[in-house]
Amino acid sequence: MNEHRGHLETPWRNLPTVVALTVVLAHATPAHVSRAAEPIDPPWTPHVRALDDALQRKDLGAAARAWRGARQAALGSRRWEGLLEAGDAALRLGEAPAWRATAAAGARELYLAAFFRAREDGSVQGIVRTAAAFNRLGDAQVAEQCLRVARELSAKNAPGRVVTR
Repeated sequence: MNEHRGHLETPWRNLPTVVALTVVLAHATPAHVSRAAEPIDPPWTPHVRALDDALQRKDLGAAARAWRGARQAALGSRRWEGLLEAGDAALRLGEAPAWRATAAAGARELYLAAFFRAREDGSVQGIVRTAAAFNRLGDAQVAEQCLRVARELSAKNAPGRVVTR
């Protein structure tokens, strides 16, 4: 449970909605649609790996530099997946007390950018994953707003035309 504005909320009270949207996405994507060939490593991946390696070594300076590289690469990619991964990496950096506040703010910034990119792409999957990210951040209110947008977008998409970029 998360304490939010003086009262307790269950962070995943909308879990059935998330599960339902995920099932819809899994079954509504046309079989004939194929994603363009993606590079083996998206541009943010080496930075995220470097961050994780640095955290393993307890080298916070190197981890912070790697996170800044992941952030820049994700922002430059214009892909919601990278923004979410860089945001998640920020939260891992934030497990170190000295980086907690900075990392949480960085994750929030990247999650918001991921939400807007996913919405722009028409990606219900991206919006649902962003809702889950905000929930991990402890922001159930923004997570709920993301889910509302995902439901609206899903309702607007004709069956077989769901975009999952």
